[in-house]
Amino acid sequence: MQNQHDQFYLVPGSVLDKILDGQSKILNLLNGQSGPLGKSALGDFISEAEAKKLLGKKTTWFWKMRSSGFLPSSKVGGKNYYRMQDIQRLLDSTFTGNQK
Repeated sequence: MQNQHDQFYLVPGSVLDKILDGQSKILNLLNGQSGPLGKSALGDFISEAEAKKLLGKKTTWFWKMRSSGFLPSSKVGGKNYYRMQDIQRLLDSTFTGNQK
C-alpha cells in the first residue's frame, strides 16, 4: 500500500505560484509581519498577546470570555486572534451591564 505522501502530481506553474504566494502570506501572518502600506496583514484581527496589552487583562480572562461565548476567536498556529469589533462589543456590554 502506497502512502499518500509518496505520490507525485503534475501541477501547472501558475497554480504552484498561487500556492507558494498563499503559503508566504500565511507565514507572514504567523510571524506578525505587516502587509502592504504598513497595514497589518491581519486586518481588524489582533492577537491575544496584543489584546492583553491593550485591555490589561490576563490569559484566564480571555479563556473565560471565549468559553462562555462572550468573545469569539480564531485559532491559527496555536494562537488566539480576536476581531477588534468583538472586543469593542464585549467592552460596551460590560460597561452597560448587558452581556449577550
